[in-house]
Amino acid sequence: MTVRIGVVGGGPSGCAAAVALCSAAEAHHSPVDVTVFEKQAPYKGRTFNTGDPVLLLNTSAGVTSVRAENPNDFVSFLATHRPTNPADFVARTEAAAYLQQTMNGLGGRFSRLRVRQMEVRCVEETPEADLAVRSEGSRFLFDASCWRWALRSEPLRRRPPCDASALSRLPVGRCGAGRRGSDSWLSSQRHRRLRVAAFKGAPRTHHAPQPFGKAAGGSPVPVAQRRRSGR
Repeated sequence: MTVRIGVVGGGPSGCAAAVALCSAAEAHHSPVDVTVFEKQAPYKGRTFNTGDPVLLLNTSAGVTSVRAENPNDFVSFLATHRPTNPADFVARTEAAAYLQQTMNGLGGRFSRLRVRQMEVRCVEETPEADLAVRSEGSRFLFDASCWRWALRSEPLRRRPPCDASALSRLPVGRCGAGRRGSDSWLSSQRHRRLRVAAFKGAPRTHHAPQPFGKAAGGSPVPVAQRRRSGR
């Protein structure tokens, strides 16, 4: 049986979820039909939505691959254009191009991927226990949905496509334990049907940033310079 999964949000996080779902389907011979919904241009989100090559990623190239089975995938992509070290910090525009190329290459014997550029108005459970994603004049049915939005509505944050409190009425089966997953958990007020699970266990402890001094490696240098040099 093919599992239908709707991914709400087509930025870097949503696309990474789609890559993981399709890759797992091919690896385990378990058919999935994945649909990504994004109102704006897909592949970018707020993170990569820039044309300025001066803006760099805040992670090095060696840990930016969206393919868990191939940690060097992003470095290999960059190497087709120029020599790249895994410790290099590269432009966000290059990460957006890599994500788009990866998404375009998805789909195989056990996975199907579609990207729909439309706004999601609501997600609700049907009497048949399906999840209905509603957009402008359209309704799509899925077996599961994956929210790739930060659900907090603080100033300067992108608002979710519908009321976050409505999520408490949906049967959530898996939610990441990172910042985005924790936001979802807190926003739904620990509803009894929400179970938090993560591949790496409980959320990691966050530590306060340490002051930069001689013990940390010498005199301070501009952040952009440190990133380009990989230090």
